[in-house]
Amino acid sequence: MDGVSNTFVYTVLLMVITGVTMYLVYGRAGRKPSKKAKAGADDKEGTTPVPVEAARDEPVRVP
Repeated sequence: MDGVSNTFVYTVLLMVITGVTMYLVYGRAGRKPSKKAKAGADDKEGTTPVPVEAARDEPVRVP
């Protein structure tokens, strides 16, 4: 029975570590953007969608 309880404990530990990792990677994305990030969001220059076929032929413009 000791092996079954060890398996359970390690499974729960792995789930906790996975949950913390998922929160740190994906969970914090829903927060309000900071002032620095929000200031750049008003700049709409160069955000026109381009079809994939046209994007392959045109050179990339780097700001």
